[in-house]
Amino acid sequence: MAVQSLEERMTIVEQELAKLKEQIQVDKKDDSEPPWKQIIGIFKDDLLFDEAEKLGREWRESQRMEYDDHADSPA
Repeated sequence: MAVQSLEERMTIVEQELAKLKEQIQVDKKDDSEPPWKQIIGIFKDDLLFDEAEKLGREWRESQRMEYDDHADSPA
């Protein structure tokens, strides 16, 4: 590899930075809408998500029952 001057290296870095900035502008989505609104409904009719939701609810209920059982016992 040839030895480059600082000026040549900076020119290359500036060119790469310009390419990255351009790519970011192209990839940027419409900012008029909050990001959370862009994902609303993505799990609609998803059986795996429904199963995960059911299992999470069952686990939370089991924790609530376990807590309630301990709350009733004398200290």
